[in-house]
Amino acid sequence: HLFNTSHSNIVQGDFTVRFRVLDASLVTIAFDSRKVAKNLENISFSYHLPPDALVPAGRLTFIFEVLNSTTRVKHTVSTLWYQLPLRMAAHSIEQDKVDASLGDIVTVTMVPGILDDLGAFRPFGAKSAPQRHFVMDLRGPTGL
Repeated sequence: HLFNTSHSNIVQGDFTVRFRVLDASLVTIAFDSRKVAKNLENISFSYHLPPDALVPAGRLTFIFEVLNSTTRVKHTVSTLWYQLPLRMAAHSIEQDKVDASLGDIVTVTMVPGILDDLGAFRPFGAKSAPQRHFVMDLRGPTGL
């Protein structure tokens, strides 16, 4: 519900309500926007993450924004998140140096993805790859 100090349930006005869903790489995977000047019902949004969705492990973030329809100035932003219990994995890992020393630059290529509930590797698509950032933890034989 939208509310302020004098109204407990605001359903219409000169404002726009936006709803965004972001994956753990902060890639927007869903978006909805509604102008509610003539709205008569409670404002609600819903989102269902498909079982075959390819999103990275981590937080699935839901952002709700209320902004002035004319000036586009944000009035209110509310965020909540859900932790996705996924396992990240990489396939076809290659590096340009086998024996590297501290301070060396090593180029590592990989196909990032997730392991599904059955342990099968599911790679992220090339379409979303430029929007994503991954971190790789490299360890030597001694664990450092």
